[in-house]
Amino acid sequence: MTDTTTNPDEYDSSVIVETDDDRVEGHTFKKGYAKHDIGETHVTRHLEHMGFEVEPWGIDMRNDQSVLGDDKMDLKVFRDTTVTENGIMLDTVSELAALLEVKVKTNDGWFGIVNRHHFRKYLRRTHEHDVPAFVYMAFLDEDDEAITRDTFIPVQQWDELTAVLRGEYEYYTPDSAEQFLVDQIERHPQIERTFRAPDGNQVVKLDVETGIGWTELTHVLRQ
Repeated sequence: MTDTTTNPDEYDSSVIVETDDDRVEGHTFKKGYAKHDIGETHVTRHLEHMGFEVEPWGIDMRNDQSVLGDDKMDLKVFRDTTVTENGIMLDTVSELAALLEVKVKTNDGWFGIVNRHHFRKYLRRTHEHDVPAFVYMAFLDEDDEAITRDTFIPVQQWDELTAVLRGEYEYYTPDSAEQFLVDQIERHPQIERTFRAPDGNQVVKLDVETGIGWTELTHVLRQ
């Protein structure tokens, strides 16, 4: 992991982020994904500078035209964890700390808005992996190709979905958890409203006030 002489728990604005490089794992920077790639590179470089390991997880559909949909989130974030026995350090291992989805907006009116079916995916993943999941919501200045503000919106695990997965919810079984989300997702406490976007997709407006900054994020990731 990356060493740094600065405070690893603080966002360092001096970190250089190149926006015209290839994505991690050779994903090509192309026009259709330009905004997303800038945001993904930005969050990846800063997390690496803070000492975390970041691994791409989601499928880049530019490289796999056969994929109809991606059921993964964009990034996995790993932390170093010390293994001890009787107070003696035995080893250092890499441990999954969080899942991240990158959303970059250029219109302030769309800040905090994600596809309805994507939010269902985020909920499933945070429950399946039992680690924090965040939507990294960033605002892009297109003239400078720079992120000017951002926040990490935590995907809050839902007690009702937990009950479904445990077989403790009336009318829904663990095998019908996806149908439960299709039917009930609007009742999740983080969703302020649901509406249909101009492109026809159903979207949800998340409570941006639940978002956290870089310093708080690093504390969560190190727990």
